[in-house]
Amino acid sequence: LTSCFTENMAKKGRSRMAPRKGGLQKAQLNAQKHWDAVKHGAALSKTIKKKHKFKKKSGGDALGCIPHGYDACERTLLVGEGNFSFARALVRLFECNGFSLTATAFDSQAVVSQKYEDAAAIIEEVEASGAHIRFGVDGGDLMRSLKLDKKQRKNEGVLAEEDKFDRIVFNFPHAGLGIKDQDINIQTNQNLLQRFFTSSIEVLKPHGQIHVALKLGKPYSMWNTVGIALRASGGKLVQKTEHKFVCAEFPGYSHRRTLGFKVGLSKKENEEIDGQARTYVFQML
Repeated sequence: LTSCFTENMAKKGRSRMAPRKGGLQKAQLNAQKHWDAVKHGAALSKTIKKKHKFKKKSGGDALGCIPHGYDACERTLLVGEGNFSFARALVRLFECNGFSLTATAFDSQAVVSQKYEDAAAIIEEVEASGAHIRFGVDGGDLMRSLKLDKKQRKNEGVLAEEDKFDRIVFNFPHAGLGIKDQDINIQTNQNLLQRFFTSSIEVLKPHGQIHVALKLGKPYSMWNTVGIALRASGGKLVQKTEHKFVCAEFPGYSHRRTLGFKVGLSKKENEEIDGQARTYVFQML
């Protein structure tokens, strides 16, 4: 799959660095109109339905050919994105329609650029799809970090449904503090998950989903992620299912550790997680 930026330009035989004036903006504006209509409950146009191959499975979920049931029309929030390559994978799967996607990083833009040399080019592609990029977002304080608390105050203390998310995703959460003591390391990452789940239910729609991808084996299996989700949400979050995390299903995804890419420590081509990770899906009751 080609990048969204390159694909939009290649259709008219233009170079990546010299797009026709207004061409990309017009395409984004037209796609935005479709997604605004979806946001306010209007039916998808026949063109969009055909393009994205939206189908109904027997279980009733809106699924097409996209892994894990991702849907271009759902408001999706990505937390702790690192180099933003999972966001890149999604917008490619969405065929460059990323208007319902918000991808965030805990670090500032400067720190992201320092940690991940590939981030700038990836971000350019993601933004070209219409997706939103945010830096300095704390997954344990989403309401404030995303400035949704201001909207909440304007709405008599209640966050409107249209400002909430259908799906919140945290792939491979890790405190990244280099703690050698295993017990302290486990407790630190459990606290991270506790804050994330508690924060997420404040901005998640009723019956919305939270996806958390983790490596298999110790110490991750000792985090008790399912129990933490249930406890942090006061019983509102229950595990619905789980999926194998297959990197090849997400074109352009390149796994990076919290501390960035380190020669001699980090592995290339997703070797560290390929075939060794699962995504746990939780649903809001």
